[in-house]
Amino acid sequence: MEEVEEEGEAGGGGGDPGGGLPGGIPGRHGGGIPLPGGKGKVRPPDIFTGDHHKSQAFIDSLWLLFTGDPTRFTSDNVKITTALSYISGENVNYWVRNKIESAQYLGLGTWYHFVRDFTLVFAPLNEAENAILALEQLNLKSDSTIHEFNGKYNELIRKSRIFDDQARLSYYRNALPAWLRTKISTSCPVPKTIEQWIERATDIYEADAYDQAINRRRKGFGRFCRTPQKKVQQNQLEEAEETGGS
Repeated sequence: MEEVEEEGEAGGGGGDPGGGLPGGIPGRHGGGIPLPGGKGKVRPPDIFTGDHHKSQAFIDSLWLLFTGDPTRFTSDNVKITTALSYISGENVNYWVRNKIESAQYLGLGTWYHFVRDFTLVFAPLNEAENAILALEQLNLKSDSTIHEFNGKYNELIRKSRIFDDQARLSYYRNALPAWLRTKISTSCPVPKTIEQWIERATDIYEADAYDQAINRRRKGFGRFCRTPQKKVQQNQLEEAEETGGS
């Protein structure tokens, strides 16, 4: 583990944690990492010993560390070696050893793939199962906004530990109402990735909601305009009847 610790310490530089998943990892030696400008420190993560219920908190604490010191954690290698230096214990040493041995031949890879592999092994099983069940029942309801729906979908996907792009896209499509799926599928160019589907669904849904709001306003304005006219016609009819009867 000494090599891992030294590489993590030598990390210099900063940057976004990368990979599109939450995560960032502090060092094993405690104390905290000073924030830019000297306005405090990022608390280092607790050593991860294999407790599945603490796996997400560990990844989140790493994200805080990497984001809080962007001048130090500039590369995926630095982030991954730092993360490995905070994983220790009889239940996890085998996993760290496998990562180090594999890296000697294939490299450490990206931070995204590291978080994916970590989550597949250490995330709570019941959380993933519950998230998949919720994904199967997810739908875009009329009383929620497209942004609320997208947020819920992204949260469940993260918890589900589903990393296959086609599977993610399938869950998203199935959760959309039929009319919206049809509009997206017949739009040009036809979206192919999950990111493109989310963007297109948001654009079409918001445009449709805007059109509906305009139509409701027009109908309301029309009723407002017609009511006085009907009242005038009714008054004229009543006056004519009174004149005819006198």
